[in-house]
Amino acid sequence: MDISFVIVLWIIVAIIQAIDRKKKPPSPQIPPSDSNDDINFEIPTLANDPNKPAEVQEIDIAEIYRQKKNLAAADKKPETKIFVEEETKNIEIDITPTAAMNAIILSEILDKPKSLRRKKF
Repeated sequence: MDISFVIVLWIIVAIIQAIDRKKKPPSPQIPPSDSNDDINFEIPTLANDPNKPAEVQEIDIAEIYRQKKNLAAADKKPETKIFVEEETKNIEIDITPTAAMNAIILSEILDKPKSLRRKKF
């Protein structure tokens, strides 16, 4: 049944495509024009056209670099570094069976409810 349904559906689609092709008129073919008589406008030239002679400006890169370096040096303010000494805190770790049990109990109390936890598979 499945194969016959697919075949019938394929035949219906093929018939619809054939009818659709017959209804569409063929697209008109435009012959290529070889003559340049139809051109009535002037082709613009670009500002950076490689065929157009360009004005050459001499740039002193070393002078520009010196100016930027002097401006940066003038804007730069002396930085004052402030060091803050932190106190070292000695934390006593009490690892005993009662402390471990209290940690487990507190983690169960403060953790998300079991209904909101993600199940890991």
